[in-house]
Amino acid sequence: MIFWVKIMISKDKIIHYLLELTVLDKNPEKICENFLNLFKGIINYKGWAFLILSEETNQFEFLRVEELKKNYVEEIKSLIEEGLIDWVLERKTPVTVPLKKNLASSDESFFIIPLVIKNKKIGAVILLFLTKPNLLGEITPDLFALAAGQTALTIENFLLREELDRQRKEEIALSKISGSVEANKELDEILMFILKLALEETQSEYGFFLKIDEKKKKISPWISFKVPLSRVKKCPFSLARGAIGYVASTGKTLIVDNYPEDARFKSCVEFVKFKPKNLVSVPVKINQKKMVILTLCNTRPFYTRDDLDFLFIIATYTAVIIKNKLLYNELRQSFLDTVNALVQTVEAKDPYIAGHSQRVTEYSLEIGRYLKLSRKEMEMIRFCGLLHDIGKIGISDSLLNKPSPLREEEYELIKEHPIIGEQIVKEIKFLELGVPLIRHHHERYDGKGYPDGLEGEKIPLLARILTVADAFDAMVSTRPYRRALTFGEAKKELEQKAGTQFDPRIVKIFCKILDKGFSSKKRETHEDDFS
Repeated sequence: MIFWVKIMISKDKIIHYLLELTVLDKNPEKICENFLNLFKGIINYKGWAFLILSEETNQFEFLRVEELKKNYVEEIKSLIEEGLIDWVLERKTPVTVPLKKNLASSDESFFIIPLVIKNKKIGAVILLFLTKPNLLGEITPDLFALAAGQTALTIENFLLREELDRQRKEEIALSKISGSVEANKELDEILMFILKLALEETQSEYGFFLKIDEKKKKISPWISFKVPLSRVKKCPFSLARGAIGYVASTGKTLIVDNYPEDARFKSCVEFVKFKPKNLVSVPVKINQKKMVILTLCNTRPFYTRDDLDFLFIIATYTAVIIKNKLLYNELRQSFLDTVNALVQTVEAKDPYIAGHSQRVTEYSLEIGRYLKLSRKEMEMIRFCGLLHDIGKIGISDSLLNKPSPLREEEYELIKEHPIIGEQIVKEIKFLELGVPLIRHHHERYDGKGYPDGLEGEKIPLLARILTVADAFDAMVSTRPYRRALTFGEAKKELEQKAGTQFDPRIVKIFCKILDKGFSSKKRETHEDDFS
């Protein structure tokens, strides 16, 4: 009679359990634990393990182990290798497997409960228990079939939701990164954005990007966040040792839990001033000889599989971004070389203006930096500044090199060069935003310039900038019919003509730049290291 009451109570508990499963959002480990709690007092199990069948690898993975010594875990692994666990899932029926005599301290057995939905295998719960005669035979067919089936379904639903959440997180992250790329930011800015995103999504404390050049046998810190780059640069990273060296030499991802106690790296001094508790390093492969390593550090116990999946996707996307940026830089440099060749062709027609276009471009870029112009606007200044006089290629050498003042009809021919330049450049898609700069760089602020007589702010900003730079360089350069002015004299003339010939705001800014001391020193970027 007592035995019958136990069964009835257990069925009531199962009904309550099934109802609870429909409303509670618990992870598979908690679901499995609740499932086993139903049978405490009925089955005297000593410990248990929860196996999940990975869809990616089609291998059983231990999701949780409770009260099982190492030798029992090894025995379960043997059952997996022998195919017995898979066979139980195929049968969809719980199976008792007696332990080997050399393992069992008494009459112990594994009780394997399959978690299957229709024909889809989810995993298995394995109990270590003391066999009681007749008890399992009377209880398990009904109770385990009912509870195990619903448990499997709930776990499957949870995993599906988790997978959808993971995919959504990845899509959002990639969308954010794409937005950063489309904003035409510098590579350093994009990588900083990616690093911050990776830290946020994996709940890491700090991280950094390292550049690996196998040809030069060199590791160079590139970008860091939440740890000063200067501190990372003091770390004696090596291709031959340490966690970073392992990733650099093997091209494999590395996760280190409790780095200070890891025997592989305990004697390796690769971190100075800081030492991570746990870290994950993911290779970002650029080509056969060049690689970037993304390293995240944390005090959390470990990085999860979801963290790894996310970082793999980020690494793949980052590699594409870097490759595209480097390719763009190569094409840009090739185009710049072509532009310089054209400029030299034009300047060869007039020996007095050698280097003029380059100087005008540098002056204009300094003004642009002061105004914090966008990267696109700065690119237009760089290329169209060099090409601003390209239209002179269509002007007679005799006019360009005439030692005496030009007659009115000759001057009208010279005034055609902005229009000729526009016609040459407008077919270049890359420079379409800079075409007005070439056409209007001889307009005057008072509207008395050419070719269109624009005035004030109707003249494009980039053209107003170039007008000041162009005029200044002409003033301080020697011409056949006059001497060069000093910087002070030219500056004074700019100030006198501010508001008539020149935009007064641009003149004021340029004079400030001249007062500070103009420097055309090249702005270096980390992208150059990969060129």
